[in-house]
Amino acid sequence: MKNASGSIFNRKITDPLIKFLRQGLTPEMMSRTIASGLFIGTIPIPGTSTLLCTALSLGFRMNLALIQLVNYLVFPLQLLLFVPFYNIASRITGQAFFSKITEITEQLTGKNWLEASTDLLLLMGTSVLVWMLIMFPVSLLMYFILKPALTRLKGLQ
Repeated sequence: MKNASGSIFNRKITDPLIKFLRQGLTPEMMSRTIASGLFIGTIPIPGTSTLLCTALSLGFRMNLALIQLVNYLVFPLQLLLFVPFYNIASRITGQAFFSKITEITEQLTGKNWLEASTDLLLLMGTSVLVWMLIMFPVSLLMYFILKPALTRLKGLQ
C-alpha cells in the first residue's frame, strides 16, 4: 500500500514538479541558479530576498521558479544567520545593536531619528558586507559541487 501511494505521489506531484523546474536548464544554469538562491536567500535584511532573487533571475535569465524555491527553502537559514551576522557587524562598528534595540527604536520615533537611522544603516551595511564575505565563497563552493553532480544526473536520464 505504501508503494502504491508513493508512486502516485511521485507520478502526480514530484515528477511534474522536477520537470517544471528543469525546463530548459542546463546543469550549469541549474547549479548557478541554486547557488544564487542560496546566496541571496540568506541576506541579513528581511524582506529583500524575494525581490532580489526575482531581479537576479530576470537579469541573468535564470529559472525564476527554481531560484524562488531555493530562496524559500533557505529561509530558516536566513533566520539562523541573522543574529551572527549582526553580532559580527556590531563588533566591527562598535554599535551594540541587540542590547540597544529599544533605545534605537525610541530614537527613531523621537528627535534623534537621524542619528539612530544613521547608526542602523551603518550596522545593516556592515552586516551585508559580513554576509557577502561569508556567503559568497559558500555559494561558489555550492556551485562547484552541484555542477558535476547535476551533469551526472542528467547523463543518467
